[in-house]
Amino acid sequence: GGKFYPDGSAFFTNETQAYNYMWKNSNYGKSNTVENFAFITKNGVAVLPTHGVKANGKAFQNTSNSAEWYGVYRTQGQGSTFAVDFNGTWIYPIASFHTHPDSGYGANESPDGWDMQAFRGMGIPGFILGPTYFYATSMSDLRNNTIEAPYPAQNLLNGNILIIPNIGLFK
Repeated sequence: GGKFYPDGSAFFTNETQAYNYMWKNSNYGKSNTVENFAFITKNGVAVLPTHGVKANGKAFQNTSNSAEWYGVYRTQGQGSTFAVDFNGTWIYPIASFHTHPDSGYGANESPDGWDMQAFRGMGIPGFILGPTYFYATSMSDLRNNTIEAPYPAQNLLNGNILIIPNIGLFK
């Protein structure tokens, strides 16, 4: 399992457990779907809360088609210097990850313009898990405004695909 924090965040050293936790917490197929967001590090996956109070004191609430990450915790830098103050410890994300559980409002489960803008702002690869597919957006994709071919979502959830040991493929 993961380590759970009072603000609703969690840290998983097992990335497959983290992705399954996030997908279950997204409430896919229910009326209260909610996107989940995480930072992937070399040591595991830091899952952010889906609601609460940002570092600046303002309240936030993820929705069925948006997930807050900017300002939830203090951040600094970009790319290889990007750091997040995760529950009092600075972590250094190698990628971001979030869910797209709601494909019914007109969008699909693949990355959209907002996603690409966020990935560029962090300067790290971005990954999205939808009901059917799992999408990878490498740094090269961000420069060229493209996305990788999707992988079956089940391959990520059953542990057949691991991001952390393969992050070099997404530079």
